Amino acid sequence: MKQTNNSYAMTMMIPMISFLGFVLENTWLSLTKGYIDNRGMYLPFLLGYGLAVVTIYLIFGTPSRFAQKYTITVWGHQLSGYLVYFGIMIFLISTGEIMLGTIMEKCCGIVYWNYLSIPLHITKYTSIPTSIGFSMILMLFEEYCFCPLLEWIQKMPERTLQILSRVAFIVLLCDCLHGFYIMNQTGKLNVLWRVQVDKTMFQRVFAQRG
Repeated sequence: MKQTNNSYAMTMMIPMISFLGFVLENTWLSLTKGYIDNRGMYLPFLLGYGLAVVTIYLIFGTPSRFAQKYTITVWGHQLSGYLVYFGIMIFLISTGEIMLGTIMEKCCGIVYWNYLSIPLHITKYTSIPTSIGFSMILMLFEEYCFCPLLEWIQKMPERTLQILSRVAFIVLLCDCLHGFYIMNQTGKLNVLWRVQVDKTMFQRVFAQRG
């Protein structure tokens, strides 16, 4: 596989992970708020997730590869590379949430999300429980899903992959910039649609399966 083709495959990973991020956020919303929505964008993609996950893979690799290379010694005890990786993810996620939330509040006057009701919150934009949860999901994805998905993408015809990756990334970037522009101009969330989730429906489904 050519190096250039690998770069296009990595670029194609961004929109695919961005879609998974959209699904993840709406799953969280449905469980905590009882609704799902467009998350401020026009398309069902959240570019920040794709950029963040791909960047983390390029810098740190998968947890198992990282653990093979790095361990640290604290007070005479060696900490597993997995634990180090986990700690780095918690730090990056917490920092990223605080930065993005603060920028949105300063630039658009919008409180994009609020974790004040969650125990052990750090400002309104992050908390220890959510950072731990998202870090665990991220580690599982990097370890078991990232490489198989990348290998599947690399099997696409080279020309098709080049065109599709470029177009998908540009479209998502434009959608993201436009969504944030609208929120900056209006000073409120760009809610295009919102669907209430009937929690009793899920309760009935699980009850039938049980």
